[in-house]
Amino acid sequence: MLRAFVIIFITITITSTFGCGCYGPSSCNIFLQPIGPNITGDCDCCPSCNTCDQLLFGCAILSTKQDGYFSPELPHIFYLNQTLDKYYLLSKSNLHLQFPICVRPELPNGVTFSQTIDGKIYLSGVAKELYPPTQHTIRAKGVAESIVSQTFILHVSYPKPSYTSSGNTIKNSLFQIYSLLYSN
Repeated sequence: MLRAFVIIFITITITSTFGCGCYGPSSCNIFLQPIGPNITGDCDCCPSCNTCDQLLFGCAILSTKQDGYFSPELPHIFYLNQTLDKYYLLSKSNLHLQFPICVRPELPNGVTFSQTIDGKIYLSGVAKELYPPTQHTIRAKGVAESIVSQTFILHVSYPKPSYTSSGNTIKNSLFQIYSLLYSN
């Protein structure tokens, strides 16, 4: 009996020292309560072992920090064929975020999340399609016990027309918009 106690103690110590292990995709409910007679499981008991679908469903909600933000701040609108700067996804609690991240719904064509060599996650690309104002949800895995959440709105619109006194720029801008509308 003493031997069994020592093995269990060592296992618990290793798990708490190095983070949790994956217990199975239906080992807990969304509040990380282990399955039992009155509890059904939809989630893994270890927050970072859940899939994107599980995290966006609400698994590990008690381990999710609503402290994600972009630096620099995302603009309210992007323009068609505009090259986006790098907008870094950061955590106010300075958690190191893991890549890939979970994002729903899908981003517009040409806009992606990527990772730098030193592990920083950023949003960038060239917006290749018109995209109505759409709220997105991100879940990014931090350290083994933490998930970072962020919601943001992306909108891709036609470029602003530019105005000059000669009128040629207005004609060119209107021609570009007409071409985009009727090119397909």
